[in-house]
Amino acid sequence: MQIINEVLSFERNSYDRFIDFLKGGGIFFVVLGHSMPVYLQEITLFPIWGGLAVPIFLIIQVFHAEKRGKLNLPSFSKIWKRIIKPFVITQALIMISLLAMCLIKGDIGIVDWETVFKSGGYGPGAYYPFIYLQFIPIIFLYNLSLGKLSNRRLLIVSILISQLLEVCCIYAGIPEWLYRLLFIRYFFLIYIGYTIAKRDIQLSNWCIYISMISIAATLVMFFVKESLAPSIIYPTGWKTCHWFCYLYIPLFLIVCKMFYSSKYLLKIRSYVEMLGKSSYEIFMVQMFYFAIVHGAIKHLLGIVFPVLISDLVGIVIALTFSIIPTVYIMKKQDSKNV
Repeated sequence: MQIINEVLSFERNSYDRFIDFLKGGGIFFVVLGHSMPVYLQEITLFPIWGGLAVPIFLIIQVFHAEKRGKLNLPSFSKIWKRIIKPFVITQALIMISLLAMCLIKGDIGIVDWETVFKSGGYGPGAYYPFIYLQFIPIIFLYNLSLGKLSNRRLLIVSILISQLLEVCCIYAGIPEWLYRLLFIRYFFLIYIGYTIAKRDIQLSNWCIYISMISIAATLVMFFVKESLAPSIIYPTGWKTCHWFCYLYIPLFLIVCKMFYSSKYLLKIRSYVEMLGKSSYEIFMVQMFYFAIVHGAIKHLLGIVFPVLISDLVGIVIALTFSIIPTVYIMKKQDSKNV
């Protein structure tokens, strides 16, 4: 498979089904990552491929804002309907379920409400809407202040800002729960999304070398238990969420585009695109599942099966619960709107 000189490009003036493909793969990896125990993530090198789900969603957000040649940020009504309202409804359903569980068990202490607050909500991924909302003004400021720089200078400045933000967090003593809710660890992704929106990216030998270094750094950050990071890298549990761990994303996207273009994967591609069109709805359903349902299912599976089989069956159940009903309902809803 020839990869040198491959070009990464998105449709800037029309609908791009490749973006649906990326979103579909991304949401699949989100559910997979939330259901996969650490030892399986280590065996499969999950951070290298599955750990890019949220970064890719944010890159797509930047691309949509910049792709027309001028900044095009979503309206508040669209943000409310598409992002905030589903999140509020999901959190309300989770809280009602948790309160019912507390009343049934007669112990309100089964829920750590302080942790819920510090996490931005209950359930895995509850931080994401907060990052999405922060990205909107940050994209505007990025465009306004840095948009006229050459690509090389923009890269250098973006790295410097990303690193400076980490250093500021260290010396300001920002707690990790707040760091988790802030855009800081994802700032460099704006550069990637902005670059893809402005021009096609051709893969060169230089890009390959940088990508290999980035992948190696990501693996070191993930596998080394004791942090080897110097004092200029914020010591977070999100060890692979630093700017130098994102440098191989263009290579990853090019590989995805090559698979997407393969005539042998047309059927799989159509299914993945289907997931992409319902990605945020799937995200909300998986948040509810892992907050309310997953613990009980994992406990039951642990009684019946050995650890490995229990974990694998748990992954299948999580994917099935989160994806299949959601896609079915969304397809039914779309057919009614036609």
